[in-house]
Amino acid sequence: MEELFWNLPIRTTHARRPIQYRLKRFGLPANKLTFDLRRIDDSESASLRKETTVAEYFEKKYKKLTYPHLPCIDARNGEEERAQWLPMETVQIVEWERAMRSLDSVQQAIVAKKSIVEPSQRYDKIMDIIRNRNFNADRYLPVLNIHVKAEEMLKIRARILPLPQITYRGQNNQDIVEYVTFGKWIIRNQFCSTSVINKWDMIYFGTKPDANIIEILKISEQQLPSITHTTSSKKISSIAAILGSCDPSCSRYAARLCE
Repeated sequence: MEELFWNLPIRTTHARRPIQYRLKRFGLPANKLTFDLRRIDDSESASLRKETTVAEYFEKKYKKLTYPHLPCIDARNGEEERAQWLPMETVQIVEWERAMRSLDSVQQAIVAKKSIVEPSQRYDKIMDIIRNRNFNADRYLPVLNIHVKAEEMLKIRARILPLPQITYRGQNNQDIVEYVTFGKWIIRNQFCSTSVINKWDMIYFGTKPDANIIEILKISEQQLPSITHTTSSKKISSIAAILGSCDPSCSRYAARLCE
């Protein structure tokens, strides 16, 4: 539950003006959660009772809680470290807040049930709205040159679009076409593999190389195949790569893999 509502924007309803917080966690019920009324930096509060419950505090300062048995909410503003416990009935979720987490199977089923409507049901709802509104009796629509034909819906000829497809080259150099089946891509074949680079050279561009540059090029020559290969063999490079400057002190040389 806390993971679902963590950091959710909320605002208070008990004060004169709403204050917005972020929900951090849930605590004890308001009639069981206690806190110290006395403040260290306030001498006037030294005579107050040491502890009181959240329910008692709200009853004295604001109003009596209707549901004191509900858990309190740890509401914080910004980077506050101290918890501000508020009764659940005194806060509201900020409007138009979106749930950024993915829906579970039950929630997805509820959304689909509410959003997916059969064409016949949608047709009946639209026709009921037209009959109940009685647009032809509206005296303002003719003035605006708006005429509604409420007898029947407009029929438009439609066409069936072909299913999307993907074409790629197979292992035997033939085109393979895959289609969408029941709303999902089902790839039964394999994509063509990349060509194997059996021979490659290294070219240096720049001024006369010194010992430091030569050493860097030798290290690159040894490490590059193991970095670029995608097979289990370190002796075979399966992809081409372009190596830019590796030494911050020299930016005028490059190494290139080629067949």
